[in-house]
Amino acid sequence: MKINDYGKIVHEIESKINEFERIPIDKTSPEFLHKTFLFKKEIQQVSDNLWHFHQVLDQIINKEDLLHLGIDDTHRRNFNSLHSESKYICGTARNVRESLSSLIELHINTVSYDLNRVMKVIAVITCLAIIPSVIGGLLGVNLVTESGNSIGFQLYIPEIVFLVCSSMLLGLYAFYKMGWLR
Repeated sequence: MKINDYGKIVHEIESKINEFERIPIDKTSPEFLHKTFLFKKEIQQVSDNLWHFHQVLDQIINKEDLLHLGIDDTHRRNFNSLHSESKYICGTARNVRESLSSLIELHINTVSYDLNRVMKVIAVITCLAIIPSVIGGLLGVNLVTESGNSIGFQLYIPEIVFLVCSSMLLGLYAFYKMGWLR
């Protein structure tokens, strides 16, 4: 009875994991990860109980003198059969637990990959925005005025605009070549 119960439980766990696997990766939410984490803990408990049951059967069949326990050869064959079935179910439970772990890692890695892409876009925007900020901060208002008076540098506004735009385009090209804008 115990083996049948464990077999049913492991089968239900496999069905539940198949349901989790059918959820699209782009629909990942913290709720999904929370559910799968709690389910993984439940699988661990079942797996531990099953392992303990398997160990008890292992002790029974490996006992030297089983006759004083009232176990004859017929019962010994039955215990051997139970032992092999429990070993199979134990292995299945371990595989199911690893499958769920892989599914959780897949969803976490997908979220991480998407976040990495967002961080790259933010880095590109920041690097491009720093160019006009630095040039504007260095030059300030020290430019040639419309009347021709030179307060500081011998540069006109159109020259500064060209310098800023060409520097930003050069930066965009560099990020494109690195593959960040694809």
